[in-house]
Amino acid sequence: MIEQEFPRKWAMGLIEKMQGYFGARFDNTYPKRNGMSDEQYMENLISICCEIMEGMTPDHIKFGLQTMRTAKFCPVFTEFREWCEDYVKQSYKPKTAALANINAWMGDSSVSITNAEREAYNRVYDMFNQLQWANNYEKAKYYAFESFKETYTEVVKEFIKKGELQSIWIEPPKIESRPVVKVLKKDYLNILTPEDRQNLENTEAKVKELVASGMSHSSANFRSFKRQSKMKYKVGDRVYLYGIKYIVTDVFPSKIEPLDKVMMENEDEAIVILF
Repeated sequence: MIEQEFPRKWAMGLIEKMQGYFGARFDNTYPKRNGMSDEQYMENLISICCEIMEGMTPDHIKFGLQTMRTAKFCPVFTEFREWCEDYVKQSYKPKTAALANINAWMGDSSVSITNAEREAYNRVYDMFNQLQWANNYEKAKYYAFESFKETYTEVVKEFIKKGELQSIWIEPPKIESRPVVKVLKKDYLNILTPEDRQNLENTEAKVKELVASGMSHSSANFRSFKRQSKMKYKVGDRVYLYGIKYIVTDVFPSKIEPLDKVMMENEDEAIVILF
């Protein structure tokens, strides 16, 4: 995290508030060295304050001032910075509360969890995942829970160091890894070539002829399939088998796949034809 410069104006305002709150105690905490003029003294204080308070935001300063209002001593700048940094620390739940929350979330994914809770869960995921196969469930759960609390503490330290406030974890949108084929409702007869139409009519006529001779419909279809499967196809050929329109996707060995399983480069060309 790139720390932003602490404005000179903010430093002057902070010093002025400290002088007003603590009076003589401020002078004891920030004594003026012998031979130093009032102007030099103030410039030196401002310079030190800006250097130590670098990276602090208005929200940090407000939180530090709230602590200072009830302080019984005048803090040096490093102590005041620690009070300001508590603004981030106080935003995080204690580890026991975080464990209770993540445990509730594992049972009900609609429960809101925080960024730190999710990160800690990710780091000990395997321990939680193995609980379902544990021989001694209670013992395994104890170690998983303790590991989560220790990990959560470390995650919080990392987030505080980066100045990252606790926030509600938002699940990122899920991305479908498999290509999606758009199914278009089209009348297959309107897209058949004359050759396709003739093949379809020949096949249907052959099936009807075999059924009329006493063969079952499934046997007639199977015989038609055996006859056509011995034919030589080229990539892109369409074949009518078992009442489904097929497309040839490989030349050797002859391989045919239903159109509804073929991923077209142009999804508008993906047509599912079922009878």
